[in-house]
Amino acid sequence: MLTSTQIPGLTSELTTDPMKLGYANYLTSDIAQAGLLNARTGAGSGTVTHIALSRGDWDALLIPMDDLVVSGLNTSGTALAAGVQAKWLGRIAAFRAGDPMVSVSTMIPLLNSAVTDGILTTASISAITTRLGSRAEILWGVGTSVTPKDIAIARGNWLKG
Repeated sequence: MLTSTQIPGLTSELTTDPMKLGYANYLTSDIAQAGLLNARTGAGSGTVTHIALSRGDWDALLIPMDDLVVSGLNTSGTALAAGVQAKWLGRIAAFRAGDPMVSVSTMIPLLNSAVTDGILTTASISAITTRLGSRAEILWGVGTSVTPKDIAIARGNWLKG
């Protein structure tokens, strides 16, 4: 459910239909309009960044990175620059000993430095830290969904008792 400060944005979204999702085709169905906003496929969907990931999710990124570091090679298959191997063996071990849930925003600077050091690619970071999200998530944040009641309020059709 949206907050009262998000409802004006929903009203604007329904009125202007900037992604041409066809809200006007469902003027009599708050459920259908909410469904369009909450769909993770179709014209309104787009890439969203996870807020936090579990250690298991991060391992999907760290295991191949750790294998590269242990081998002494970078993503191009050439030798790592001096000091890179020791630095990353320590960082990976420290991360694995840390919290079971880690904020993506906390990790991005560290992951970007791994790209700079040649042991990770931006594509592999994106594959782990992002997913396809709904129009509602793009507009109001990951995990947000719009309810039929939100639609009714935004359209001014909600009877306040």
